Amino acid sequence: MVATENKKALVYSILEFLQKSCEDGTINKDDTEGIEVAMQCIGEAFGVDAADEAQKELYSTKPANLLSIFDVYLNTKKSAKVSKARSNTSPAAAAASSAPKVENVNIIPWKIRMEEA
Repeated sequence: MVATENKKALVYSILEFLQKSCEDGTINKDDTEGIEVAMQCIGEAFGVDAADEAQKELYSTKPANLLSIFDVYLNTKKSAKVSKARSNTSPAAAAASSAPKVENVNIIPWKIRMEEA
């Protein structure tokens, strides 16, 4: 099965992320060689070469990067959960929770009238 352009763009972003992680110290120096070998294997498997300028033009998501895109996804997911939790408190549920207060207000005058009689 041939990788689609979207998959190649994703792989390119993954390779960029791994390369940057090796360069900025996120990945231990001792582990860098293994990551570089893995990057070569992944690139070959999908037909992607992060060093190729033509592929960079096709697949790069700059100025965004994989981590920033993932952060946006996580924030959106978090917001959706909060929004869903808020929508679960429907107006009917809110009215039902305040209904006993209204009932009690109506019962008190009735009780007073019964005691007067």
